[in-house]
This record gives sequence, structure tokens and C-alpha cells, in this order.
Amino acid sequence: MMVRWIGALLAGLTALHAARGFRPRAPGGVVRAGRSSRRLSGIDTPPGDGERRELFGRLRRSRDAAVVADLVGHLGPLVSPKEYVIVMSSWTRVRRPDKALELFGDMRHGASAVDPNVFCYNAAITACEKSRRSKHAVDLLEEMRSRGLEPTVITYSAAISACEKGGQ
Repeated sequence: MMVRWIGALLAGLTALHAARGFRPRAPGGVVRAGRSSRRLSGIDTPPGDGERRELFGRLRRSRDAAVVADLVGHLGPLVSPKEYVIVMSSWTRVRRPDKALELFGDMRHGASAVDPNVFCYNAAITACEKSRRSKHAVDLLEEMRSRGLEPTVITYSAAISACEKGGQ
């Protein structure tokens, strides 16, 4: 069954490439999407909220799980999808994708007033990839589509990589 999903994911990625005018570099090969060139820079915070901005800057640079936990504790409630993405990506980077998926679950199931966007789903699917949860990654991809969000090249790439690392 997963082979069928991988085929569907590859077909979706190929269609997305064609729709956006991407061409493979080598004959017959598709260039694997890398990290998004779009940086998550500048937090939308009210003027004078430099401390919160500094906390997010330190969070982006942190490579230690204890430091991430401390910074997240100081942030208080997250108020935008961008903030969720930064925190989820930080947890994944410090090899705690379970924390990223837990945060995403809280976000999806009403623990926050913030609705997940494409970037939130990309961060969650990347966390699935790092934790080798291929089935969960495919489920998130389906959920994303059912909510009317269009998967991106990054989404398909992370889902395919999750299936590959999960042995599917």
C-alpha cells in the first residue's frame, strides 16, 4: 500500500514541478528539493517587544535541547503560525521531533487559536521524517489537502524522504 502512496507522492511532485516550470537537471532525473530559500526572518511583534524578538533569534540559532526548552518556556503562548514553525523547527533540529509533533498536535486540536498553514505542515512532516514516522507523514499530507492547503515542493520532498527513511 505504501508503494502506491510513494507513487502518488512522486506523481504529485512531478505535476507540481511541471506546473511551476521546473526542469530536471539531468535527463530523466528530478532535482530533489532542498531547504526553502524563503527564510523565516523577522518576527511579527509589536514595536518595543525586542525581548521576544531576541528569544526567537536565539531559538533559531540554538543547537542544544536544554537551551531550546528554556527559551520556549520564556516565550509564553505562541501567537502566529510563524512562531509555531520556528519552535517546531528548533525542536526538530535538536533531535527532538517528538516535541515538534506534540506542539503541532496541540495546535491542530484546539489548544491554540492559531490555524496551521502550509509552513506548519511542512515543519511537522519534516519532524515525521526525522523520527521515521512515514505513516504519520502521509496522514498529515492527506489532512493538509483535506483542509484546502496546497502542498509545496518542500511538502512532497519531506513526505517522500519520510517514506524512504521509514522503510516504506
